Amino acid sequence: MSTLALALAFLVQAPPPPPPAQDGPPAEKRGVLRQSEAMAPGYTLFGPLRSKSTYLVDAAGNAVHEWKSDATPGQSVYLLPNGHLLRCERVDSEVFSGGGQGGRVREYDWDGKVVWEYVCADATKLHHHDIAPMPNGNVLVIAWELKTEAECLAAGRSSQLLHAKELWPDMVLEIEPIRPSGGKVVWEWHAWDHLVQDRDAQLPNFGDVAASPHRIDTNISTLAPESTEEEIEELEKLRKLGYVGDDAPRGDDRGGPPGRGADWFHCNAIDYSPELDMIVLSSRELSELWFIDHSTSAEEARGSSGGRWGHGGDLLFRWGNPRWSKAPGARMLFGQHDAQWIPPGFPGAGNVLVFNNGERDERDWSSADELAMPFTADTLKNAFAAEDGVKVELVSTHRSPDFCEHISGAQRLPNGNTLVCAGETGRVIEFTPAGEVAWEFLSPFAGTENVGPGGSGGRRGPPGGPPPEGERRGPPGGDRRGPPGGGRGPGGGGGPGDTRAMFRATRIAPEYPGVAALAKPVETAPTAALVPSAGRVLFDGEKPEAKPLAIDAAKSEGCGTVGTQDQSLLIGANGGIANVVVTVELAGAAVKAPEKPVLLDQKTCRFEPHVTVVPVGTTVEYRNSDAISHNVHSYPSKNEGLNKMVGAGAAEVQKLDKEDRIEIKCDIHPWMNSWLIVANTNQFAVTGSDGSFTLTGLPPGEHKARFWHEKLGKAEAMLVVDAAGKVAPVEVKLGLEKKGGRGKR
Repeated sequence: MSTLALALAFLVQAPPPPPPAQDGPPAEKRGVLRQSEAMAPGYTLFGPLRSKSTYLVDAAGNAVHEWKSDATPGQSVYLLPNGHLLRCERVDSEVFSGGGQGGRVREYDWDGKVVWEYVCADATKLHHHDIAPMPNGNVLVIAWELKTEAECLAAGRSSQLLHAKELWPDMVLEIEPIRPSGGKVVWEWHAWDHLVQDRDAQLPNFGDVAASPHRIDTNISTLAPESTEEEIEELEKLRKLGYVGDDAPRGDDRGGPPGRGADWFHCNAIDYSPELDMIVLSSRELSELWFIDHSTSAEEARGSSGGRWGHGGDLLFRWGNPRWSKAPGARMLFGQHDAQWIPPGFPGAGNVLVFNNGERDERDWSSADELAMPFTADTLKNAFAAEDGVKVELVSTHRSPDFCEHISGAQRLPNGNTLVCAGETGRVIEFTPAGEVAWEFLSPFAGTENVGPGGSGGRRGPPGGPPPEGERRGPPGGDRRGPPGGGRGPGGGGGPGDTRAMFRATRIAPEYPGVAALAKPVETAPTAALVPSAGRVLFDGEKPEAKPLAIDAAKSEGCGTVGTQDQSLLIGANGGIANVVVTVELAGAAVKAPEKPVLLDQKTCRFEPHVTVVPVGTTVEYRNSDAISHNVHSYPSKNEGLNKMVGAGAAEVQKLDKEDRIEIKCDIHPWMNSWLIVANTNQFAVTGSDGSFTLTGLPPGEHKARFWHEKLGKAEAMLVVDAAGKVAPVEVKLGLEKKGGRGKR
């Protein structure tokens, strides 16, 4: 496919319809949902928005390390090569109160001791969202700086656009740490120094906005004169996520919370390229990426000449929403987050990766997009020229399973996979270059902290109507809209206000020096009620050749990227067998079904997950998240059968009251199948890609574990739990020639 065709497809791609309305999200398994050999090894770092903890989890979803603080995040976290955690933290402010506010950067050693702290929070400035650790040990910090009504009017801002009677333009500070507390500003860049306005020739920075794309229009605004109902609804949603403060905003005579409209650009991400000596900033409010020369002196950074690239502190390039510079072309970014350069040595090195959040009624799906931006001395002479300037190409894109208008992120991994974080739902999913899912994790780590006061900063678009004089406004409906109480796409999970929401997630390679401490043995005291019994199921014999599924391209049209890996027999490099069902029945124990339906989804012309275990009495929701119709045809032996058409975005529910083993198929797409095991117990598991399994809560004693696999048959093994909660390791082997097997300890 040509680059142009790919870009057009990117713009017009029809997303799957929303899921059917329901009283609440289905009960969905938490932890690792899917894992294959294609996963990039390592640990995943994240901090729930409503938690004072930051977690490092392994491939099985277990927390292998935790840092504890006395504050919620504000917002990003980084693991340094020395094993220290660099964490943005939220502090209250009487002046600045908006989504993503921080105010403090702390460095914690591996054991959780604070070894450095820098506070950027006073009456004139406040750090927010993100930082960027630099190779020289310094830290780049994004911060708001206060501009009064008088300063704004003197700069050419229309009075009709000063909803809050002030503005908070963004600035970037490079901080040299002074330990144990404080820092020295050694370089700075201010958006306020690079404006253009066409309202008053007697005021500074007068010029032609369209002829000055390297400068920022002083009269950009995305807000209606009054707070809209939609804006207020979205503020409530963000409060539930923990992204803005919990305290109700105070009203004022201008309508809406204090600070409405003051958060002018809402820069939510920063990254630094040592190779280019260049900074990328992500402005969510404008749906633009800004590229800035870091090689400038302090004086050059305030002006329009000097530095490596010759343009001083003016924008070297901007991309994503050309309407703000009055340029031709289609809008390509929609409230994006986590813009970053792909590091040297990684597939796509030098390209820019960004989580393109999407926007209701404009582009109601989210994706991780890889962009090629050839920055050279020649292309940056006139970066905006049609012929010789910077030409952006969409290299690859991966659709997020959840539609997230806020937070979220993406990361390129060393093996070429892309890690995508759907922040609102707490879902982290790893895609191969071909679009196969290599790992999926739905975070069980929640937070319950009160985030403190905070308003919206005024980041939502007007519902339509003529703009006030001087305002640069886009199509009816505005540039920002949040679904009332919405935000959960077809992928399920989470839901509005999910307490497991996270700003972003980062994969840490196992050879990274910062996780060296994990190689050291740690003594722990087991607790009988909590220590999991664990084992592995291995393949006995020569590993058979894996054959891809035969996919009918015509029938799968509308499903997106359809995986061809046959899920019926997955054997890892270590011989572990995935998708083996493990059950243990405890004599006399009551079996409790979940209160909410368990989800079995039809997504990208597959049933997800491939194997599901539920206790008797469970209600199952068969959902179709694809844009085409599917059929759900069940083959039970004891429960009532089901054979129904399920349209795009629709669902069927069924209660399963009897112990059973049910194959589920789609008659329209014959390669689609799944297994639903109805167990007479609450003690069950499904093996991961390495053949491992865990069972929690087993009492001391001997317990018979039963194993079943759709191709390899059955086996049994005894699990022995002693009085101290210690479990004898169990290994079970299954093979093709002789179905069934026995376990050994």
